[in-house]
Amino acid sequence: MKNVTRLKKALLMLSGGIDSAVCLLMLQRQGFEVTTLSFRQESRLNNMPEVLCARAFAKRFATRHIEVDLTSADELIRHMPDLRLSFGGSINNCPGSKTQGAPMSVSIMLSMALMHACTADIGKVAWALHADDLPSEPHRRKVFRLITLHQDLAELQAQVRPQIILPLIRYTKPQIVRILAPEYGINVAETFSCSDPKGGQACGKCGQCLARDAALFPLENRRSA
Repeated sequence: MKNVTRLKKALLMLSGGIDSAVCLLMLQRQGFEVTTLSFRQESRLNNMPEVLCARAFAKRFATRHIEVDLTSADELIRHMPDLRLSFGGSINNCPGSKTQGAPMSVSIMLSMALMHACTADIGKVAWALHADDLPSEPHRRKVFRLITLHQDLAELQAQVRPQIILPLIRYTKPQIVRILAPEYGINVAETFSCSDPKGGQACGKCGQCLARDAALFPLENRRSA
């Protein structure tokens, strides 16, 4: 019987921002065949700039790309106008200037990613969290507990256990923007990260915009282009 080398497979939650774009190239350089997964909400078109960026990266780097429409999930929080589904990288649900991420948004994201991984024989699910997303040890412990719980649920229901990996967890946002992005050939201008975009433009006030600008212009009090 011939020996068959099993291809390494990974599923990456691709948001369209700089972190997940770098994560994609990192995984491919490590020899993974990457499937990318993005979430869109047709009823809230403010997330479309990120979706379009994710599509462009998936096409450019030849991944099998999946988009899941979560419009119907908006009905669960429609009674709270200051809440929104949030699937950016940060565990704090990427607070906007006037909105907050809805509870359980991250669990929806992880559950759907694990669902596909379990049925597609994908052993790794990559989440582009970085060091600044986990600002304290108690926060870090809670996140790792969340990851373990979702892996346990996958194993309980599917009898397989995809591993959730955090390729960027040792890096800060400035390190990702200033060091890793150039190293992997990612132009920050090709990415989009904003919790409250207006007319397809970044708001400049939300958590994602402030973190991005702080990394790009640490000594300058101005918005990025």
